[in-house]
Amino acid sequence: MIIIHCDEVNEVSQENYDRLIKQIDLIQLECPHCNHTGTKVHCYYDRPVKEKSGYFRLLVLRVQCQFCEKTHAILPETIVPYSSVPLEDTITITTYVFILLFITQQDVVGVRV
Repeated sequence: MIIIHCDEVNEVSQENYDRLIKQIDLIQLECPHCNHTGTKVHCYYDRPVKEKSGYFRLLVLRVQCQFCEKTHAILPETIVPYSSVPLEDTITITTYVFILLFITQQDVVGVRV
């Protein structure tokens, strides 16, 4: 998997994803497996993505390393790999869980903040 930095944080959409992919020089991409540069389009697959407006199917590009022939999905950093939950929601949930665990731990130890 190759995660691409997005200068503009936009809602994930097929249009925004396609725009991001067009900005990438596939020959310059580094393979995370062998660290060589040089990839080519391998295929596209669809994956569910949840946004404020609901779920939709995003066509995601897979590239193939021209050196080791491994394939990798290209994802913007705003999509959490292997999850359909948006990054913003993941951060919110993680924050609440951390706070809940901290409060619970304080109660168990008997220390009040």
